[in-house]
Amino acid sequence: MRSLPHGHIVEQRRGGANILSNLTADIAKLATSGYIRCETTPKQSLPRVGQIIFSNGKLAAAIHEEKAIIQGIEALIAIESDALELDCKITINELEDVSQLIELFPESIIETEGFEDNRSDKWWHNVETRPQGWTRTNRLPELEASEPAPEYVQRKAAAMRQKQLTIDKVLKSGSTHLFDSNEPTLLYKLAASLQKHGRPVLTMTRTPREDLVVGHGLNSESCLWFSQSESDGVQFVDIDAIRGSVNGFFEGNLRAVLLIEGLEYLSEICGQDALIDLIRDLADRTKMEDHCLLVCADLNAFDTMTSKLLARELPIVSADVLSVWAGEGDGLLDHPLLAPPTEEELLRLAQHVEDTLPPEFVKEEIIIEPFEEELIVELPELEPMDEIIIEKPIIEIIEKTVSEIMEQQITKGPRGAQFVKRRNALSAAQIVETNPQLPGPANIPKIAIGTARVVEFPKTLLGPKPYEAAARNQKEEDS
Repeated sequence: MRSLPHGHIVEQRRGGANILSNLTADIAKLATSGYIRCETTPKQSLPRVGQIIFSNGKLAAAIHEEKAIIQGIEALIAIESDALELDCKITINELEDVSQLIELFPESIIETEGFEDNRSDKWWHNVETRPQGWTRTNRLPELEASEPAPEYVQRKAAAMRQKQLTIDKVLKSGSTHLFDSNEPTLLYKLAASLQKHGRPVLTMTRTPREDLVVGHGLNSESCLWFSQSESDGVQFVDIDAIRGSVNGFFEGNLRAVLLIEGLEYLSEICGQDALIDLIRDLADRTKMEDHCLLVCADLNAFDTMTSKLLARELPIVSADVLSVWAGEGDGLLDHPLLAPPTEEELLRLAQHVEDTLPPEFVKEEIIIEPFEEELIVELPELEPMDEIIIEKPIIEIIEKTVSEIMEQQITKGPRGAQFVKRRNALSAAQIVETNPQLPGPANIPKIAIGTARVVEFPKTLLGPKPYEAAARNQKEEDS
């Protein structure tokens, strides 16, 4: 197939729900001439390429190619199917003149009815403002019955009417929803129901954690409060910090639910451009990883451009649909978001767990190698000790003294009284004190070893003995 001229690329997007319809509506409102190009590259089939040609905002032709080229309505249906895939690349190309493209493929022309070529007014004059406050559910006309139906029949009929409103709207993996209101009670109730059924939920709001836990039944660990103060349970208002917290929550969780409320507060602190970039990043990651994004914001608080960009990234969900989802209870298990995980999701989760686990500790084996040479220790030579010679008479005296002490200890019976009579100081000098704690016979060698050197002091140095002087004095007194 012949490639179309590129022209001027205005915007590039990824596929998803309502993406193609929103881009087509913008081209129609701005009366743009050009074409929308959709391209998908499946792994097990040929690439699919399609172009929708517009002339002054009016749908003119459609061309699609896979194995063969199809044109017209069939090509338009194939392009719409491709645009729903997340891996589809969508680009808007502007051209000044598309008449040559239409002439090249005359069979691709699509005739539309009811289009006014000459409009006197501008499209923005017909934009209506959204009504404020709650809107009552549209009900079917009631028939007058002769007899009232039972109460359970009436309740079942009311439930069927409510379910009819959401028969084609369910919570899907990779879906994003925007609730245009300043009262997020329905979203809190829906998040609590999803958390009750096992979905991991993270809420980032301007509502304090205590109100969410007590009033709506959410877990305290899953609630973060937007603020500029740093404390427990507070999400600091910074674009990078918020993006990091969300990325950490999405990693390791399967089909997680993220609820954000308070975009007006974020816009005042971080700016509207940074807020739009953050919402785009979160929406793209939600679609790519099959999560769910719920946002509550009052679009009237933003300017026209910002509100339209938010509505383009996040499809608006009505209060009636949210009330039905929040009141279904166990009926939420029928939604695709709460379906059992597929084999591909389980493999991806197992791979994530394997990548994040720390490396296992491997005990190293200690190998002791034998010594190749014998260890020889040389001891120093000891000097010979001097021989000690003990004289035999000294040993005999010590043995005799020890034997006398042992005989006194062996003597049985009580010891008699001892009377000490002292005449004077001289008699007291004759008393010789003995030390009862003498070494035993086992510690004294009985055999003389070696030779001993006998040393005697000269008598002139020793002087008279004390007891000899005392005896001599006593004789002199008696005489």
